[in-house]
Amino acid sequence: MSIIDLGAGKVTATIQTGSNPDYAVFDAITELFRVSSAAEARLTAVDPVAGVVRATFATPGGVVHMVIDVASRRIWGA
Repeated sequence: MSIIDLGAGKVTATIQTGSNPDYAVFDAITELFRVSSAAEARLTAVDPVAGVVRATFATPGGVVHMVIDVASRRIWGA
């Protein structure tokens, strides 16, 4: 996953979330991005400010696309 400073037009950080990340959603409550990797059947929680992975979760069958429901604290994936 790359973090890009749009004002400066440059990559400011690259965070390893798997060999082929598919999709990302932002959790406004935790201020973390959730990045899916279907090939590795996992979901990674990324802290964009610190530039680190906070957690990794197994996703049986893998997830490519997803939406987050912040109010119910759930991610829906396919």
